[in-house]
Amino acid sequence: MFKFLTLFFIFFIFFISNQVFAQTSYISKTQTLAEGGSEIGVDTNLFVPTIHADTRGDLIQFEEGESYLRADMEFSGKYGFTNNFQVNMGIRARLNQSNQTFDSEELTLVASGLESGFIQFLYAFPMTKGLQYSFEVNYRTAFYTNSEYDPAVRPDSIVLGDGDTDVSIGGGFTAYTNSKNFFSTRALYRNPSAELSSEFFIESEFALVWQYFAMLIGV
Repeated sequence: MFKFLTLFFIFFIFFISNQVFAQTSYISKTQTLAEGGSEIGVDTNLFVPTIHADTRGDLIQFEEGESYLRADMEFSGKYGFTNNFQVNMGIRARLNQSNQTFDSEELTLVASGLESGFIQFLYAFPMTKGLQYSFEVNYRTAFYTNSEYDPAVRPDSIVLGDGDTDVSIGGGFTAYTNSKNFFSTRALYRNPSAELSSEFFIESEFALVWQYFAMLIGV
């Protein structure tokens, strides 16, 4: 039953993936909507790793019969309060499945539900000579809490995630060509959780954009 639900969930999220209703196929993450403009979207993510971290943080290979799968679906909405200021809000649903071994016993653990909600405040400075700069603040909070994990006790459940708040702040810039293709970079200082280290998050991408189709490459 769990395998059927997992396959159905994966098929469903990829079937409706990225059905975003907007006037262009893709815009830079440093660009705001026009005043009064709005956008709704559904984004999906599937994560199937080949290695994992043990309780000491060392990376190790999965043993035979072990695996992990995480599937996310995020519903979001954007609204432009002015031509330069935009607010984004959304919620994320998640499905986790872990096949693992405990004292020679094979276990399949599954968890699903609403994982977190977020809000983002984005301000974009007016474009000058094809360059646009932005400033953003992001806040995400989990809809659940986790108990302390004891590796010596047989697990009977799997958590949805870190179960904490995620706060980040930073900025970005986008350079546009005459045909509205662009190169964009964002840099954020991020505090993902009280139990995890802070980090710098950097994202860069180049986009070829048409009215109904876009090609992206990034890191």
